[in-house]
Amino acid sequence: MGDQEGGDLIKLDLSRLKQPEASKLVETRIWRTREGQRIIITSDRDLSFVLAILAKHGFSYERPREEDGILTVRAVRK
Repeated sequence: MGDQEGGDLIKLDLSRLKQPEASKLVETRIWRTREGQRIIITSDRDLSFVLAILAKHGFSYERPREEDGILTVRAVRK
């Protein structure tokens, strides 16, 4: 659980979080991102709520895809 930041990449694992905590974590981590910064969000549950948050903050993103049983969204700040 939690987040990691390395250079231009932010990784958020929402697997153990429920709403509204998951949304709050995403909001607080991405509001201060800059253009070109990338984010990878993973969870063992539905991530559709994340798409509206990303769009609101100016990210382009891939729809959630399953990778090794984990749902993953990859996004970039426009």
